[in-house]
Amino acid sequence: MQLQEAVDNDLKSMKRLSHQLTWDNAIQSISSDLTSNMPQKGLSYELFTLAQNLTQYKSSYSDIDQFYIYLTSPAQAVVFPGVVNEPYMAYQFVHMNEKYSYQAWMDRMINNTKPGLITLPGSGGKPAIAYLQSFKGVHNNGPTGISVVMIDQSRILSVIHKVQLFNQGKVFIVNNNDEILVASDDGSSEDLLNAMRLEQLSSHSGYTSFESNGKKFEMIYLQSSATQTKYISIVPSQVLWEKAEKVRNITYVSLVVSILVGVMLSLLLLKKNYGPIRRLLQKVTEQEGPSIFQRKGNEFTYIEQTLNQTYLKMEEMLNDRKHHHYVLRSYFISKLLKGKLDSKLQIEEAITAYDIAFKSDDFAVMLLRVEEAEDFYRRVEWLKPHEKQQMLQFIISNVVEELTKQRHMGFVVEVDDLFACLINLSSSAIEPMDELMQLAEEAQGFLHRSYQINMTISISLIHSSLSGIHQAYLNALDAMEYKLVMGRREIIRYDKICYEPQMDQHRTYHYPLVVEQKLMNAVKTGNSEIAVRTLNEVIEQNFSNRNQSLPLVKCLMVDLVCTLVKTINENDYVEEPQLDMTSIIDTLIRSETVHDMKEQLILLVRKVCEYTFERRESQITEGRQRAVQELVHEVIMYIEANVSNVNLNVSMIGEKVQMSPSYVSRLFKQHTGEGILEYLNNYRVKQAKELIEDHQIGIKEVAEKVGYSDATTFIRIFKKYEGVTPGKYRDSLER
Repeated sequence: MQLQEAVDNDLKSMKRLSHQLTWDNAIQSISSDLTSNMPQKGLSYELFTLAQNLTQYKSSYSDIDQFYIYLTSPAQAVVFPGVVNEPYMAYQFVHMNEKYSYQAWMDRMINNTKPGLITLPGSGGKPAIAYLQSFKGVHNNGPTGISVVMIDQSRILSVIHKVQLFNQGKVFIVNNNDEILVASDDGSSEDLLNAMRLEQLSSHSGYTSFESNGKKFEMIYLQSSATQTKYISIVPSQVLWEKAEKVRNITYVSLVVSILVGVMLSLLLLKKNYGPIRRLLQKVTEQEGPSIFQRKGNEFTYIEQTLNQTYLKMEEMLNDRKHHHYVLRSYFISKLLKGKLDSKLQIEEAITAYDIAFKSDDFAVMLLRVEEAEDFYRRVEWLKPHEKQQMLQFIISNVVEELTKQRHMGFVVEVDDLFACLINLSSSAIEPMDELMQLAEEAQGFLHRSYQINMTISISLIHSSLSGIHQAYLNALDAMEYKLVMGRREIIRYDKICYEPQMDQHRTYHYPLVVEQKLMNAVKTGNSEIAVRTLNEVIEQNFSNRNQSLPLVKCLMVDLVCTLVKTINENDYVEEPQLDMTSIIDTLIRSETVHDMKEQLILLVRKVCEYTFERRESQITEGRQRAVQELVHEVIMYIEANVSNVNLNVSMIGEKVQMSPSYVSRLFKQHTGEGILEYLNNYRVKQAKELIEDHQIGIKEVAEKVGYSDATTFIRIFKKYEGVTPGKYRDSLER
């Protein structure tokens, strides 16, 4: 690899110079003139100019030993840096050699078409490596010249000797035609190359072995992608393995020496540095006993464990300190909100202790009440109940504080099931109430979109000085009470709902006695449609103005509840288990908004109306049952009283009870399970059986007594119900 890098640099320099010469503007111009039969005088001047230009390349490429431009006929010339010669003179000056004739050189100059590296005789007969590249004129009538760039082989051999890759071996450099460019030893190069079979070396690099003249050789080759040359190193197999054995022995010896030196240094350092550790461990063992190392391993393991435990304890203490600091700060802010800090000095000391730095003297309070968080709890269902609540508090506090800090300063604490945010407004606030409203909308919207947490928010007025914080908190509480009127998930500004108490003297609500009586009548009759419509009208008429005073709102809702309670009492429903008035009234009182109370009232109205309707239906059904029962009893008594009447039938009975025969028969069957005619026949057969037991009465007389004028009909009916004729029935009694 070292040899390749060193030689490639020289070969790439030759190739680069050749390309520059080929595309030089002066050379391209002369090539064009040669193809266009330019006058000889003008051509000579251009050749002279070209020779002068080549001197610049000579100074730029000091590592190039020789280079020139050969131009073809009709004006054959060889241009050197600063000199223009005839071809033969150039041959004598550069390439003249007994083994290399002028004709051979001319053939190479004329017939060389492909660029590449070859060997040529150099100055003084020394072998050189040359890079040849032909160039054409603008008319492309064939090559008009060739550039030749040379370096001495001795330069490459010196590199090979410095790298010493061929120690007791040989190194070859061949071109892409497998021709030798450089060989470290000319003695048997040809024989070795023939034995190597260079044409089989198709891969980029490789390792192989071969035999030549009865000797084994190891060959390593590497092909340069930049110059297309192959670098081949050949070493006798015996020499290679001797060196490998030597290297292995040296490696073993070095390894043993390193181990021994390492052990000695370890013992030395251990003896020098273990003293403090030993004294430290002696102190520890005095407290915990010498068996500690048996329980926890060696000394260093024990020290590592002790340090880890110390770090964990320190981290735990820092976390506890942060938590306690946060808790104490929250407690201080909650007392500040509730006005329980009387001393101004006490407040200022606490502000300093809890790292609180207010931006201005303007303060406001924002209260947040969680209305719905079931979807959020389902998202963290793997947590324990108290952990879910802590997670909810953490999210709300961080979101509100971060949004507040974008323009002002905020501190969130939990106060009486509410989240209170003490806001210290920036002195640069232009419309502070509008900014607070925007902050509330952002917090409400973000918590709903990201965590499905729905909230009602109230905003106080802006107060100056620390003493005004408590008043701001009271403003926010008053505004939050208006949730009863405004409803859930609203943002309630105190400046939009505040009113003068004396104005209530001129306010009232619309709920006249006529409307109350209408509602009570609808409930009593079980007409839920009219009752609900009346209730909605009362609420809509009184709450269309959302700025209604809270006392009047509460009064009206209590009045509506009292109306329903009176109605239930008048109907004697209080003791019914379906109407648990204590639970119902409790639910109404706990309602947080007018909408909730309205829903509960409507639910109660529907329940009472439904129960009233069912009770009326039940009463009607019971009355009908009693009437049918009396009718059936009357029919039975009439049948028993007139059983001997031959004309007794369903029509006669219908006339008696003043009903159609079919209707009275249907009612009778619905109540008893059998029709009137069937009951009549059954009763007559029953009476006949009692008469048959008296042997003094004949069958015909029995038939007449039970209402049959024809004995044959009596016998058929009797057999139908008893399975035997009256005579056989009497015979069975005698036996």
